[in-house]
Amino acid sequence: ARAQINGHFMKHSLEKPHTAPQKPRGHAAHTRKQRVLLVESDPTFRRALSGLFTKQGYFISAAANLTDALEFLSQLHYSLIIYNLDDASHNGFNKLETILKNAGKARVLVTSSFSEQSVINHVKQTGAYACLTKPIKRATILQAAQ
Repeated sequence: ARAQINGHFMKHSLEKPHTAPQKPRGHAAHTRKQRVLLVESDPTFRRALSGLFTKQGYFISAAANLTDALEFLSQLHYSLIIYNLDDASHNGFNKLETILKNAGKARVLVTSSFSEQSVINHVKQTGAYACLTKPIKRATILQAAQ
């Protein structure tokens, strides 16, 4: 609708003004909506990481244990798996190997509270592309996820 004022036609105030589409800003603009599987037994850390990655534009699935993680992996393909190694014994590394065998083309990023160099080396020898020691800064894990 147009209104005439002093002989000039003006757009009615109820019409929406034309604006250029807004480009997303920040890190999310560079993320291709990757699908991430987060395997973390600590519910607080799991929620914090889920929220962080969701805000950055990632699609997140969160599993509390290996059984849940394998269920997700049987249903969807992921570009990244963030796996918490909560047991640096033989059993813990067997679980990591199971994740790696079921990861498909996904990269596996391991988080751990174990900072011993022997644990970090074993994680990398097993096939994970990186191992981050807790506590982990937000910027560090986001950079490692790229």
